[in-house]
Amino acid sequence: MHGLVVIDKPSGPTSHDVVSRCRRLFQQRKIGHAGTLDPLATGVLVMGLGHATRLLEYVHRLDKEYMAEFHFGLRTDTQDISGQIISRSPMAQLTSAKVAAVIPQFLGNIVQVPPVYSAIHHEGRRLYEMARAGVDVKIKPRAVQIYEMELIDFLSGEYPVAKMRIRCGTGVYIRTIAGDMGDALGGGGAMGALRRIRVGRFDLAGSVTLEQIEATPISDREGLLLPILKAVESLPKIQIISEQLNQLVHGRPVEAPKCLVTDDGEVAVLDSGGKLAAIAEIHKESGWLRPKKVLAPVPLEAILK
Repeated sequence: MHGLVVIDKPSGPTSHDVVSRCRRLFQQRKIGHAGTLDPLATGVLVMGLGHATRLLEYVHRLDKEYMAEFHFGLRTDTQDISGQIISRSPMAQLTSAKVAAVIPQFLGNIVQVPPVYSAIHHEGRRLYEMARAGVDVKIKPRAVQIYEMELIDFLSGEYPVAKMRIRCGTGVYIRTIAGDMGDALGGGGAMGALRRIRVGRFDLAGSVTLEQIEATPISDREGLLLPILKAVESLPKIQIISEQLNQLVHGRPVEAPKCLVTDDGEVAVLDSGGKLAAIAEIHKESGWLRPKKVLAPVPLEAILK
């Protein structure tokens, strides 16, 4: 079974828990996901089955869109409301205009220090494991991209709540934005609810819940999958003659169609039936197409049928 499925992740389980459950539901061992969602978070979690697991890196690169609640006046050890409260600073004077005024500070290419309670690897261990063990780790700042941020709603009070829409690149921690924005406003912040509504072209409208998968007869569950080609929609696509495709899928470089040799880059190589056979790299200087990921060896006689 090979393909993609967009899960509407519920709040509570980890992304790894969802992978484990999908292994049972699809009776498939080879499953992975693109882009971790914290246990508190809900929404779009793109899963890859079979050959699609090798293409999840392309899904992971896509821009992401979230709806989030920022609670101001609170600081927690996890930067969200599931953590232990470190401090309280009532912010009854905070207004929506003041929140909107600091948004430009968080747009574009910014530097972010990931939270200590995160799944990032450090010296062979997850940061959250080290944090729970009381290990003090100096985390390096990372460059991330925030494309859009919009204040959707604002609830004033002693601890105001702002509802935000955020579109960003990969590697962004929304709860860190909540904490940093709260600091910029003078009282700290923590993320409340978080819902990922889109990853590239994968959105909630095309998602299924775990309960919907479970309610689908086992024999029909493959019908819930999207074609693996959807994982590389952002790449240029080419079809090459059968003899060349046979060489490429067996690991040998072939001459690239001259009309495509404009620059170095990756392309999705399709077979004669329009199915994804490989990911290859075009090298402008040599004019060759070199295989990078071969999804399955394709015998020449099968291609010629």
